Amino acid sequence: MGFLWMADDVAYFNTNAQAASTQIQELQTTGAKMGLRINQQKTKVLKTQACTEEGVTLDGELLEEQEDFVYLGSKTTNTNAPSTAISHRISQAAKTFGEMWKTWRDKTLRTSVKIQIYKTIIRAILLYGLDTIPLSNAHAENLDARDRSFLRKILGKNFYHPISNQDLYKATGLTPLSTILQYRRRQWYGHVQRMEEHRLPKRITQPDMEGLRRGRGRPRQRLRDTWKRDFAQMGMTLQQAQEAAQDKKAYRNLIKPYP
Repeated sequence: MGFLWMADDVAYFNTNAQAASTQIQELQTTGAKMGLRINQQKTKVLKTQACTEEGVTLDGELLEEQEDFVYLGSKTTNTNAPSTAISHRISQAAKTFGEMWKTWRDKTLRTSVKIQIYKTIIRAILLYGLDTIPLSNAHAENLDARDRSFLRKILGKNFYHPISNQDLYKATGLTPLSTILQYRRRQWYGHVQRMEEHRLPKRITQPDMEGLRRGRGRPRQRLRDTWKRDFAQMGMTLQQAQEAAQDKKAYRNLIKPYP
């Protein structure tokens, strides 16, 4: 189906194990001509739950299969559940926030400086990669709640010294994460719609991909569904947004960045 390159990392996508094995073996053969080899210990296989085929091989040996792994900072699973990616981002942010506890408690630093540090480091960790995955309202609220928890700790607010969510954002001068993500998703939608038809991001976000069948039960939320909800709040359909996205400058003014 395709592949993604990032420095010396390669992620292959395919619809069956045999084709995937052929792809990897071809890469091994081509790389060997230049003195390069694939590290089998670092090469992992992630199959969707619908896949029942035998594993992927390289040089006649089965590659290790995993239910989840972290690639380019984002955690993905064999179910592609958004909650896993969100939990990973929150745990990474909480870890870094804890490591910087002396900074948050430093009384010689102004609050405005602490907020700027938080915005630059912690919020960047929380938001990383989440604008390209489908998020429900519950997911967005979970992120906002954790973000507010961090901010309250910086301001020294707790059960005995409460502050409302509205006053919290006013005191810090920050915008809710859900609002930022919504704007970024609209940006990403416009970028995808201006891509050429053969580009992988555009192909995988089409309403119906060739060769894929939906299983029984309630359909899982797709990125298109999240986009549809985002633009519905602007009184637009996806078709209208797609047409508007062709004019980059006008589209940028249309989606209006958050304050």
